[in-house]
Amino acid sequence: MTTVELVCDGEGCIRRCNASGHAAFSHKGGDIVCAAESILFNTVLELLVETSGVVLETDKSSRGNLAFSVEDKGSGNTERLKCMADFLRCGLRSISEQYPEHVLLREKTED
Repeated sequence: MTTVELVCDGEGCIRRCNASGHAAFSHKGGDIVCAAESILFNTVLELLVETSGVVLETDKSSRGNLAFSVEDKGSGNTERLKCMADFLRCGLRSISEQYPEHVLLREKTED
C-alpha cells in the first residue's frame, strides 16, 4: 500500500508531501495505481519547479519513497499553491476511493 501524507498551510497552500510504499496492485511496469500516482506527483513537481519564488526540496533517494517540501519566497503564489494542493488531493482521493486497499491519503493542516 502507498501511504501519502499531504500537508498544507492554513490557507490551503501545499507545503509538504510524503509518499511511501508500493501500491502493489499489479506487477512492476504494469501497475495502473502506481502509474496514476506517479503522474499526479510528477505533474505537481514540474509545476513547482516552474513556479518563480518557490524553493523546492525533494527526496527520491529510494524506490517507493517520495518526499518534498515547498517554501514560498515569492509573492503572488498563493492561488497557484492552493491549486496544486487541490489537484493532488482530488487525484489521490479519487485513486484511494477506487483502490482503498492500495492507497491511503492522510491530510494535515499546519500554520
